Amino acid sequence: MKKLITFLAFFSLSYSYPLSNIGSSFDNNLRATFLKTLQNSKNEIYPFNNYSLKYGWNTLTTPKDGVDVEKTFNNSAIEYVAVYDNISKKWAVYSPKNEVNKEFLKLIYLEPNITFFVLTNKNVKIEIKSTVVDGKCRDILDKNSYISLLDSGINQDKTISKDGSISIRSRYFSNHEKGIYNDTRVLLIYPKLVDIKTKRKFRYGPAVPKIALEFAKEYENRIFYVYNFRQKQCYRARFPSIKIPPFPVLEKY
Repeated sequence: MKKLITFLAFFSLSYSYPLSNIGSSFDNNLRATFLKTLQNSKNEIYPFNNYSLKYGWNTLTTPKDGVDVEKTFNNSAIEYVAVYDNISKKWAVYSPKNEVNKEFLKLIYLEPNITFFVLTNKNVKIEIKSTVVDGKCRDILDKNSYISLLDSGINQDKTISKDGSISIRSRYFSNHEKGIYNDTRVLLIYPKLVDIKTKRKFRYGPAVPKIALEFAKEYENRIFYVYNFRQKQCYRARFPSIKIPPFPVLEKY
């Protein structure tokens, strides 16, 4: 019933704001309506590889690998794609055909677990394009001796592994400082250890690119890898130990 009410609200909204009046910015009432929708959104992972969009505004969520906005929505049926950035308290907008007002962030990539909005001028089916781990990091990840921990970078909170033996924090600054909204995901690929008893955590970083780790003593002197989704780059480093002090610079791999 709740979903039906939300759909009807947006159906009415899309006809209350004709396409010719949208321009390159959003009406304050429209933004307020979207923010209320976000407050009630569960940001569930979208399970399919395409979007079936209706004429007007559509409320969507992102799949597990996020959405490359330009590759996905560069279509004549798309007017605007918009998402709200909780860190900067600004809207990020993409349009394949219209100039975007400078008050908005430039929207490049949408991370997983994000609710966003798309305005279309007709019904259309869009195939989703995403960035996935590739290259040498993909080869390492496919080995049974390594596991991974994904940090979304959406906020500055650390992401902790299920067993609590390691954590990663990847975003020390916001993309909005550069006027963009981009992919901030970082994937830590680290050795799979089964007998971890140490409760005390050691630290690594902040490193370049900007990540910081906390890890159990059992990881000392072992090699780990980091995949930076925005750069599409694999990095390699080593957990520090008493004999090997930390040099928090990741080498390209």
